[in-house]
Amino acid sequence: MERVISQTHGAAILFNYSTRETRQITIEKTKDPIEYFVWPSMPRNTSGLKWVLVKHGDYYFDSPVSSSYGLLYCEPGVNMYYAGQGHVFNISGLGAIVIFGSLIEENGMILKGTNNKEDWSKVQASLDAFSDFVWDCKQILDNTTTRDIEVRYKPTLMLDKIASRIQSGIYRDNPGLFTADYEELQEAGVSNETLSKVQEDYMTMQEALPPSWTDQAWTFICEHIIGDMLCSAIIGGIIVTVLLKRFRLEGQDSGRETQEDALNHDARKANSRKIPKT
Repeated sequence: MERVISQTHGAAILFNYSTRETRQITIEKTKDPIEYFVWPSMPRNTSGLKWVLVKHGDYYFDSPVSSSYGLLYCEPGVNMYYAGQGHVFNISGLGAIVIFGSLIEENGMILKGTNNKEDWSKVQASLDAFSDFVWDCKQILDNTTTRDIEVRYKPTLMLDKIASRIQSGIYRDNPGLFTADYEELQEAGVSNETLSKVQEDYMTMQEALPPSWTDQAWTFICEHIIGDMLCSAIIGGIIVTVLLKRFRLEGQDSGRETQEDALNHDARKANSRKIPKT
């Protein structure tokens, strides 16, 4: 497994499935944006290129996309999944791409245009894996069944995410982020009782005294030390990959029932958690 960190922006994890018996992790740093590690022939100066904005949302690809001219600008919140071989984007000539969201390629790469600790966390890894699993379900199950799976399991993952953000205080200076997460939770179909509990925990956090400057400084140091970031990234990447392979193999072996059994097991564990108060 190779871990690449950009000192400019972004990080990537690459898995080599041809050497499964060898457990080796290599770490590399680059001064260039992470995209240049994957597509090194991109032009260095992209200021004069026409660009295409890829807006916030989930995108699924089963075949590669070629670009020989123009800049593909993937804004924060763009989550891309690719089920084919090689890289999803064939960048050549005057083509270029910048990713501020995430790209997961099932043949062995996880790329995110951020070094933020939360984006490489276990909670986010679970959401990434679930999104990819839902995409696989859409290929083999009818829309009603797929929607039932989303309604049944996504709320638990969203509640974990919101609880983590409440505990860390991320919402304190960004109430718009809480609004977005809360609306997504509503769309996932949770009960009014659960929504009220989330609002209560959020208000409790907002009413609590903010952390002291020494606490804020310590948090900043922890989130920007490379070793800590590496640990979080590697754990998150491993979880995503293991879950992706697990779901896929279970689906091949046993079909729909085995897939739902796997999710039921995870859901029972997750449902035992409660949103922590601060």
